Order: sequence, then structure tokens, then C-alpha cells
Amino acid sequence: MNRSYELNFPVGFLKDTSIVEVPEFDVNWIVQNKKGVELLSKEGIEFFDSIGINVFAFQRGDITLFRGNPNSEMDIHTDSGVCWCINFIWGSDSSDMIWYKETENTKTESDICTVNAPYIRYEKETMQEIERVSFSSNPKPVLLKIDEPHHVINYDDKYRWCLSIRDLSKKHWSWEQAVEFFKPYMDVE
Repeated sequence: MNRSYELNFPVGFLKDTSIVEVPEFDVNWIVQNKKGVELLSKEGIEFFDSIGINVFAFQRGDITLFRGNPNSEMDIHTDSGVCWCINFIWGSDSSDMIWYKETENTKTESDICTVNAPYIRYEKETMQEIERVSFSSNPKPVLLKIDEPHHVINYDDKYRWCLSIRDLSKKHWSWEQAVEFFKPYMDVE
């Protein structure tokens, strides 16, 4: 089973993405919470409601927004909360998401990201790559497995933006259950 699936939803989700401002502080990858109504279309919110996905269940009315600097990569990490997310990616014309497995030499460190969510960070040199998927600007929404070590590399000279929907009310779902639930919106059999 893959760790990434493009989704075909019957409505558009993102409002004008040019309204997203670059934060004043500048690190390679910034995680911030934005009010979902600022970024998601009314039709998108209503669609998710109609299929039982609460787009605001992760951070009390907020939706996680990532911004990756040009030509940079984030730490390899494992997210907490749910094992899946739906990401909307724009800006960069060339980026990869890469999953890893631990080796006998894996080194980890517990950390808290900029939105106060706990995660585990891994030393890249101690990990083994197991899957990679490439993205260009404005692809389809994508269902991603996030409870295994992973990270993103932005190869472009533009910022890489990513709006990430995580429904904590579905945290009991396995990756297989999430894939099965969203299968009607995939181009797979």
C-alpha cells in the first residue's frame, strides 16, 4: 500500500493563496495555524462536512499551514495525533516528500514544533529511504501517511506552501481505514 494518494474532489478548496503572508521570522520550515475560513472555500468546508470530515478538529478552528523556504528541507520527523492528513500544496514547482525506516543506528530526539505539537525528529544519516513522491505547483489534494518518519525537500527557488487538514476525531483510524474511506475520490482500483 502506498503512503500517498492524489484525491479528486468535486469542489475547489483553496481561496486566493496570494493572501498568505510570509511570517516575519524566517526559518527553513515554518508551521503556523491559520483560521481555516481564511484559506478554505465555503464549498470545500461544506464538502468535507458532508462526508464527515471535520477540517477544524486539529487545532480548535485552525488549520495547519506549512511554509518551506526555497531550496531547503525540513527535519525528518513523525507527527502525532493522526496517521493521515490531506495536503493542498502550492508555490513550489519541485518538491519531494520522502518516507524512511529506522535502522539499527537510528538516532531520535523528542521536540515540539512551532504550533506546540509534539513530534519525534530523526537524524537523516541514520535513516533508510523507503518511498518518495514528487510534487509540482498546484497538484491535486493528496492523502498522506504521516505517522512514519518523513520529510519534505523543496528544490525550487520559490516558497513551498502546504495547507494540511487533520481530523483528530478520526485519530482511531488506521492508514488502511483512511485509504478505504477516501478511495471513492482516488484514481485507483
